[in-house]
This record gives sequence, structure tokens and C-alpha cells, in this order.
Amino acid sequence: MLPQLGFGLFRIGAVWGAILLIYTTSIVSLKTGVFSKGIARAGFVLGAIPLILITPIPMITIPIWVLVISIVMLRQQSSSDARPATG
Repeated sequence: MLPQLGFGLFRIGAVWGAILLIYTTSIVSLKTGVFSKGIARAGFVLGAIPLILITPIPMITIPIWVLVISIVMLRQQSSSDARPATG
């Protein structure tokens, strides 16, 4: 009984917190244009998957989202480093 209870408590706390982070980042991205609209929309889709499915498999969406955002941020940083400074 305790392993099932532990998984339920983990799901309530950690997964909900991660979903809120994904949704908040997607909303801010749409409003400010930090990331493309496609990345923001993908965040909404990936954030909804753990809400819809109860099995532990959808929790893989959280590391996928973090990986995608990290790659996008690294690519944006490297492209801004390549441009010469003006001023």
C-alpha cells in the first residue's frame, strides 16, 4: 500500500508543479515572443498529456519538454553570439 501512496503523492506534488511550470512558460512565451509560437503550443500539448493520462508513462513528457526548451535556448544563444555587436 505504501508504494502506491508514494506514487500518488509524488504525482500530486511534483507533476502538477511541473505542469504549471510548462503552462506558465508557454503563456509567457506567447506574450513576449521569447520562443516561437510553435514551441509555446507544443508546451500546452505536452503539459496536457500528464493531466489526461493517469499511468506513469506520460511523465516522460516533462523531460522531453525540458530538453526541447534547453536546445532552443542554446541555439538562440549561439546565434546571438555569432552576430557582431553594434554600438
